[in-house]
Amino acid sequence: AAFISPGASPIIKTWSADLPQPDLPLLPTIDFSSQLDVGESIALGSGWSLHAELLESPLEDVLDRIIELDTNDAWLDYDRLKLPLTLRGRKTGDTWQPLGMKGHTQKISDFYINEKISEHLRDLWPLVTSADVIAWVVGLRPSERFKITTDTQKILVLKVKRSD
Repeated sequence: AAFISPGASPIIKTWSADLPQPDLPLLPTIDFSSQLDVGESIALGSGWSLHAELLESPLEDVLDRIIELDTNDAWLDYDRLKLPLTLRGRKTGDTWQPLGMKGHTQKISDFYINEKISEHLRDLWPLVTSADVIAWVVGLRPSERFKITTDTQKILVLKVKRSD
């Protein structure tokens, strides 16, 4: 079987061989699932970890600051979430509402295709869920359902970062 990553040389292996894992914040295993609450961290693969912190007094310019966030950060409306959150991989039939997609949902499988996530990485891509509703596709996009608005009182700050 051949696997060709965009911009890379072809990789030729048997079907049962493991494919290379890029330096991304992926789940340690396909069946990984862990709960996450405020002030906690979860170790991911390749030296990455996911952190959750509460920002109780949003800054006046919070909506401007959200636009400037790195894709490894997500700010969610704390009062719309049901804690603890769960970090897991995709499940068959998962749908969600990506930020900016008001009134519409999308299959997570279609989102991965649109974002050009390699097929062999999709089962390892971390999802943060609130009561089994996808709140953030880690490193890509938060959900419309939990977005920050002018009415937001408390913000849950989620961040993935590499260990030093």
